[in-house]
Amino acid sequence: ERATAPDEQVSLTLRSLGQVLRYRGLYAQAEEPLLRALEMQQRLSAQDLRRSDTNAAAAAAASRSASATRRRSCGRGLLNPWTRDRDERALTLHELGVLSMKMHRLDQAATYLKQALTLQRSRGIRMGGSASRDIAATLHQIGVLALISKPPRYDEAEARLEEALQLEAKLHNYASNVRTAATLTQLGKISLRRGKLADSEKRLVRALDML
Repeated sequence: ERATAPDEQVSLTLRSLGQVLRYRGLYAQAEEPLLRALEMQQRLSAQDLRRSDTNAAAAAAASRSASATRRRSCGRGLLNPWTRDRDERALTLHELGVLSMKMHRLDQAATYLKQALTLQRSRGIRMGGSASRDIAATLHQIGVLALISKPPRYDEAEARLEEALQLEAKLHNYASNVRTAATLTQLGKISLRRGKLADSEKRLVRALDML
């Protein structure tokens, strides 16, 4: 049976609470609501998947006697509000990854962020807008994680940050400019640590121009 809207809202509120606690520096307290949110969202997603499978089976049986027009209509009905747009699990996994970085649990952070990226890229939803923004944000954090690891993984960090930069370039607003500046700043740090001073300067000056 389809999860009720209040169930979904509880999970979103739990995630928001976790974010607020992280912003306040209360990392240990932030983890519990985020994990609860993820558990709920995984359950909701599983329920939706079972419902979609049931509907698909029913639609397949009906299609044997239905017209092509009716079959297309049935197919559109299989879309579910919980899975049609951004995957809430991915956003929560991203938040858990950022929190884990703050808590210096780098291996755990890598697991969360990679799971988030896999979900974001597997949705098959349109690029641009929220999809590009979410993927770029996760790529940025994976790049930063590679940079702060010991030893630093500069090649991986640069590759992920450059991917994030390409996606951010498609978003034309002040918020995306701020994110682009942050990504360029991290790339500037990589160039500096590699002794590429001219390249570092170029990236940092470009970051300032974005602000």
